Amino acid sequence: MGDGVLVVDGSGRRVMANAAFDQVFGEGGDFVPEDEQGRPLPRDAWPQRRAANGETFRAEFTVTDPDGTRRLFEANARPVQHDGHESGVIVIRDITDRGLLRLQDELLALASHELRTPLTALFGYLQLHLRHVESGQTGESVHRSITRAIEQVEHLRVLVDDLLDVERLQTGKLSLRRVPTDLTALVARVVAFAESLAAGKTLRPTLPSEPLFVDGDPVRLEQVLLNLIANAVEHAPDADTIDVSLRANGSRALLDVRDYGPGIPVAEVGQIFSRFRQVGQGRRAGSRGLGLGLYIAHEIVAEHGGTIGVDSTEGQGARFSVRLPLLADPPRP
Repeated sequence: MGDGVLVVDGSGRRVMANAAFDQVFGEGGDFVPEDEQGRPLPRDAWPQRRAANGETFRAEFTVTDPDGTRRLFEANARPVQHDGHESGVIVIRDITDRGLLRLQDELLALASHELRTPLTALFGYLQLHLRHVESGQTGESVHRSITRAIEQVEHLRVLVDDLLDVERLQTGKLSLRRVPTDLTALVARVVAFAESLAAGKTLRPTLPSEPLFVDGDPVRLEQVLLNLIANAVEHAPDADTIDVSLRANGSRALLDVRDYGPGIPVAEVGQIFSRFRQVGQGRRAGSRGLGLGLYIAHEIVAEHGGTIGVDSTEGQGARFSVRLPLLADPPRP
């Protein structure tokens, strides 16, 4: 299919369009451009509005199809005269395949850089273990080298899982196995497990006495909560506690994870859920080296019809909030 062409007048209204544009966006041409994370762009950043203002520009945006597939487009615009009036013409090209190739390049670059560190460490620990075995050593030294090797294998598993997840998210292939899920039980279970990973910190859960059911994938929702807790553990190293709370808020469940660390720089709060974002030069969001954990959490929550946000004041920690729609007709006990 060829490029879509849209002509708008000075107020941004459609004047004319070709068949390729109508095939993609409909004859009404009423589409809302989004950023890379699927968030609507501000109206003054829409290609239609910029073209109506007489701008010459090239910009990328995404559009989410009714089936949830996100497509990447490139818009090129310049002002023209139409029937004696100032208009703007926009040529729009589907560059989804180009975006996927760019994603693959980014993933390969990250993989080659980030996977090298745990692989090198794993190789060293296994060599050390081999020397211990060959020299007949047993006991603490052997146990220590095996333990360190296992830790590096787990690190590798997490990195590979994140890389696979982000690829699935970008290609729309992340499948959810949604069932009625009791968030109260899920949060209690994850907090109990995360206690062993909390590096001596105390996790303080505040949970409702009744079940809160959502239509969700329990494995993926556990992944979201573990990501948020791990993020709090790593980036609040001097804090003793992390608060995890769950409550009903109207027709939605509200899940909060709060740390009492250094907080997030104001200029970077808006980018914290972006892919590959290393906020504060790795102090947050890059807890496993790739800057993918919070991005994946954001996308999983969005796939559940929910939202995730952050409220932070530098020096006073950060609170991540997840909102998920409650089941209108929850299962009866």
